[in-house]
Amino acid sequence: MRAFIILFIATCVNALCSISHQELWDCVLKEKCVNVYQLHSMSMQHAKNALQRPYIMAIEGPKYRRLFEDCDVNKDGCLDLEDIEKAGDKCQRSCMWRTTMKSMLCH
Repeated sequence: MRAFIILFIATCVNALCSISHQELWDCVLKEKCVNVYQLHSMSMQHAKNALQRPYIMAIEGPKYRRLFEDCDVNKDGCLDLEDIEKAGDKCQRSCMWRTTMKSMLCH
C-alpha cells in the first residue's frame, strides 16, 4: 500500500511540473543534434548555480552516460528530437531534473 501511495504522489508531482519533457528538449536541441561535448559546453556557459552541474552528473554519470544510453536511440553519439521521441518513457526524467537542465541549458 505504501508503495502505491509513494508512486501516486511521485506521479502527481511530476504531472504538476511546469516544464514538460518536450518543452525541455525543444529548447535544448533546437532542431539540431547535440553530442556529449556540446552538452558539456552548453552546461558550462549557462549554469547559474554551482550545484546544478554536479546534481545532473550525479544522476547521469560521467559524460552524461545514462542520458545517452537511455535517449540516443540510433547510438550515433548525438541526441536529436527524433531520438528523444523514439526513446519514449525510457528517456523521461524527474521534474527537478528537467527544471535544472532548463536552467543550465536554455537562456
